[in-house]
Amino acid sequence: MTCSASPRPMRVIVVDDMADNAELLALTLREFGHSVRTADNGEDALAMMEESLPDVVFLDLDMPQMSGFDIADRIHELYGAQVRLIALTGSIGRKHRDHAEQCGFDAFVAKPADRARIDAALHGEVPEPHDGGGVSIRNTVRCADGRFPNSAAKRRSDA
Repeated sequence: MTCSASPRPMRVIVVDDMADNAELLALTLREFGHSVRTADNGEDALAMMEESLPDVVFLDLDMPQMSGFDIADRIHELYGAQVRLIALTGSIGRKHRDHAEQCGFDAFVAKPADRARIDAALHGEVPEPHDGGGVSIRNTVRCADGRFPNSAAKRRSDA
């Protein structure tokens, strides 16, 4: 898989409570030609989204106060399927992957991810898995109203 610049630059937000991780991913995304902002918590990320809606949000799943799962639910409530969500985690177990799928994430990226896997997550490609867990992507079918079927079902079961 070749990493190349997107046909059009994307607006991206990277949310990770570990500033070094966020900046490393942001650097890679900028090298791909994208406009990137970083946040170290969910509240800051949601405030950024109010100012300017991104095309893609990379969310660390395991953050204090507001997890990536919680942020994803809030993004779906506010913006539906307008934003591509990519889960980031050091925990590559089936439980995290299943929960990410149920929450409507478009891709699941295990940290640390190489450039090819980051590029694949951005563009919905399915790379071969590797020992570190890499990227697991499901091509999400969205409901007619723009919501993700899994997250809509999850919210109904929570009510």
